[in-house]
Amino acid sequence: GRADPTSSAEFQFVGQVLGVPHAPGFPQYVMLNYLWTRLPLAGDLAFRVNLLSVVCSLVAGGFFFALARSVTNSELAAMLSTWAVLLSRTIWTISTEAGVHALNLAYVSAFLFLGYAWFSTRKPAWLVALLLTYGLSFGNDTSMMVLLPALAFLLWRAHPGSFLSLRWALVVVAA
Repeated sequence: GRADPTSSAEFQFVGQVLGVPHAPGFPQYVMLNYLWTRLPLAGDLAFRVNLLSVVCSLVAGGFFFALARSVTNSELAAMLSTWAVLLSRTIWTISTEAGVHALNLAYVSAFLFLGYAWFSTRKPAWLVALLLTYGLSFGNDTSMMVLLPALAFLLWRAHPGSFLSLRWALVVVAA
């Protein structure tokens, strides 16, 4: 399988042994990697784990496409922008080697889509999905913390008067 000179090889086998990669440990990725390696897929272990990154990037592409279609109201624009993102050098690289970045990309894309869906409709189900996804993303990589100001701004922008109310605090804590 494809391996970069840093940690890709480590991530290619860590799920097989349920090991702990370098800090912070990435427990969600390790468990997903473990389950993925149990699927009856062809190829050696490295190839199959690299395939997990491909699938995570495709999930990210699906969320990005849904977001772009919602924003532009054009399937063609959404398709072209999604392909432009997925075929960029950085995304292509993280999509073809084992590591936590493709799963993180899926979480970021889901965050963006769910945030837009909630903000544009104000349906509580979208907000719950957004907060649940954001919370789950920390099991993969704590770098998702950089999206916290965006989340706070989105919540404040949607309901500036009630942002600090008890109801909002309970919704955030419950999610």
